[in-house]
Amino acid sequence: MTIHPRPRIRIGEVAVLPRFVDWPVIVIDIKTALGLVHDSQVAELVNIPISTLRAYLDRGSEPLYWCGAAIIELHTRACGLDQTQLRLREFRERATRSPS
Repeated sequence: MTIHPRPRIRIGEVAVLPRFVDWPVIVIDIKTALGLVHDSQVAELVNIPISTLRAYLDRGSEPLYWCGAAIIELHTRACGLDQTQLRLREFRERATRSPS
């Protein structure tokens, strides 16, 4: 049996595993940048059910790769490449910090 590594979400030169992304922060950034009020508006823009998005936001579920990539792509379009790369770097650094 071959075990394949989990795919990373890559934006430019920055890559991060979806489980390390702080999805509520990403969604808040998108809503702020686009002037949206409801999470359902974000779900509609990335073509996923609101229940799926809420699973990521409220229960901390890890999204399927394509869902996570779609949300990050929307973040890039809404907030710009530099801001998205900055966020992904923050999440990656937080995940790799050793516990004190």
